Amino acid sequence: MGKKESISYWDSFWEGRRRTQKAHEIVDPRVDFVAPIKLYKNIKILDAGCAKGYSARAFGQENFLVGIDFSKRAIEYAHREFGKANENVEFILGDLEHLPFKEDVFDVILLSEVLEHIFEQKREIVLRGLLHIISSKGQLFLTTPNGMYPTIFLRKILHLLSRGRLRSSITHHIYDHPIFPRSLIKFLKHTGWKVILYKGGSYRIPYTRYNSPKILLFAIYQWVIAVPS
Repeated sequence: MGKKESISYWDSFWEGRRRTQKAHEIVDPRVDFVAPIKLYKNIKILDAGCAKGYSARAFGQENFLVGIDFSKRAIEYAHREFGKANENVEFILGDLEHLPFKEDVFDVILLSEVLEHIFEQKREIVLRGLLHIISSKGQLFLTTPNGMYPTIFLRKILHLLSRGRLRSSITHHIYDHPIFPRSLIKFLKHTGWKVILYKGGSYRIPYTRYNSPKILLFAIYQWVIAVPS
């Protein structure tokens, strides 16, 4: 799977997304998790894998926020909807494996619903890269699905057994590789981070545009706050 194919996939993915800001706030687990950031002022925030830039609306008023994503479609939308009217917000087309920032730049880094979409062999590069650009007293806010949840775990097993050949809705997409809780903590420590908060939980999606029974519309996720060790 090459980089061009990855970019093409995410461009198509975000081009087809017509979700409104209100709906996004309902389904996004980062809303409650990173709410304390709203108490800060005049800090520098990086939204790594910012997608369409919705975090700018919540955190880009009192602080300087940079969003980076390698989907051109997502960045164009983010700039048009949130960047043009706010001088505190900037969106950059770029790759998390090759971050275009100096060391010790950011006070807070968001990595929300992104880690599971990074190929496992590339995750260490990304997390060590983020470590270089965060300040010594900075914090990493990370959310990602819990790989131990039964339906997610089953998809992982089917994907492994089929050696990646099953790419249907049963096994989800090849880009979706949720990590197990202990593995996540161990991985963060290995890449130079110190975990100061870990939580697991679920959130429901009361969003009628999805074509599934509401009882099925939930996800199991993990919250982590980490600092440079």
